[in-house]
Parts: sequence; structure tokens; C-alpha cells
Amino acid sequence: PLSTWVHSPVLIRSSVTAPTKIDGVPCTTFSQFRVNNVPIPFETALFKGVAMIRLANLPDSPANYFKGRNRKCQVAIQGQFKKRTRFDKVFSGQEFYQKIPGLPSRRVVDTVFSLLSSKLPPTFQQDVFASKPYFLSPLVNTVQGFAVEEKGSEQDVYGNEEGRFLLKEDTRILGEDVPRDGEKRRKYFAVEENLKKYYFEPSLVYTFDYYQHFLDMPTLKFVVTSFLKFDISGIIGPQPLQLSMAKSMDGDGYYWNFEIWHEKLVENHLRE
Repeated sequence: PLSTWVHSPVLIRSSVTAPTKIDGVPCTTFSQFRVNNVPIPFETALFKGVAMIRLANLPDSPANYFKGRNRKCQVAIQGQFKKRTRFDKVFSGQEFYQKIPGLPSRRVVDTVFSLLSSKLPPTFQQDVFASKPYFLSPLVNTVQGFAVEEKGSEQDVYGNEEGRFLLKEDTRILGEDVPRDGEKRRKYFAVEENLKKYYFEPSLVYTFDYYQHFLDMPTLKFVVTSFLKFDISGIIGPQPLQLSMAKSMDGDGYYWNFEIWHEKLVENHLRE
């Protein structure tokens, strides 16, 4: 029931597509996450770690993180892969369970992607008109912050107040060819040949820091400017959004898959 949602008007949970344990307890369809305060320990068949999730404009949103920033959401994942996996085999992005009902015509969508093509990496994959639409890119090319550290020496995924809770980019373990700057690292790993040179090693700890400035979760409005906002609930229909996910492109499943529901999306579902 909506009355049980701890972060109403939104609910955050692990997707049923990715069986997950939180603090050792298996998630059910009724399990929900408490966010904004402390990291959440989680484990799947492919990954074990913690998730630090912060959402803006909720009653308990941390002002010391969002103040002075346009950010609407942060998801930081830290942990270890259970199997050695090449970088080009782990993708992130957005997937939908069913068609997106509010899309404009294919001609309009193709024009938009054509205009964006110079800004999208060659490894970007999309099919918005599929029965299950998707937008996908390699994980290391998607996240704004990325760190590879020795176990026991990893940074605190919560961050610290003195540093505005920023997580430190650290790719030194990967060698001199990988840029130390986050934006340059993303461009470096936009090249498939570079992705194929590196592996996620089970002995190391990886930190992935993702944040976005456009989608305000409590209102489900896409914010272009302070004067231009539009509600996306009618576009995506009766289905959740993926808050953060990483999947195996070899078909092994998800490393993690956290989704967010909004009351408006449930209303859409009930109308269906």
C-alpha cells in the first residue's frame, strides 16, 4: 500500500529481475530501501557491496550534500565483483519492462539521436521502440566517478562533510594509460578497444559514483531550466525507472538493479 512507503511519494527497491540480499536478508516484492542516511549493504549472485543513495527534495534529504548543487540524485556503489569480468562486458543505463507509451514518432526520435550522435560514445546502444526499450553504455563510461582500490584501503562511500561528500576518482591501479581525470577517463573508455584491455578483478574494491541534475524524483519532473519542467509519468507509463543498474552483457544477469516507483506510476499501473 502507498501508505507504507517510507519515502512517499517514491519507493526505492531492488528489482525482481535481480535477486538481492540486504544485510543478508533476501528482498521480496514488498522490500523497500531507506535512503539518504547510511549506505545499504547488499549482495547479488555477481556482486557484493554497499549502495549510498541520496535523493533531493524529500523531507530527509541531506542539505549538506545538495546545498549549492543542482543535483537531484546520487547513487554510489562500492564493492567487489565475484568473477573476473572484462570492462566491455558490464553495461549500465536504463531499461523498461514494456513499451514507452508517450514517445513521439520514430522520425522525431531518430532526429534527436542523430543530433546527439556526436556526444554519444560508439559503444552506446539503444532501441526505444523495442517491446522492452533500453539505453545502455559500458559502466565505466557511464559513471561520473570511478575508483579502483585495494581491499582495506578503499575510501568511505558515504564521503565526508569537509569534502562535500565527493568521492575521489582513483584509477592509478589500472596503469598510466588510464586518465586520472573523470571526464577524460569516460572518453578513454568510450573506445571499445580500450575497454577490452581491462578486467574487474574480484580481489579489488570498485567505487562507482553516479549523479544527475535533470530528473526530480519526488515530482517526477524533468527539469530543463527553473522555468521549463515537464512531468514524465505520462510518457513512460505504468512502470518504474531504474535508479541504478549494472548488467552482464554475457547474459549472466545483473550485478545490481535498483528501481524507483512513484505514486503517479502506480496510478498509471492501476488504470491499466
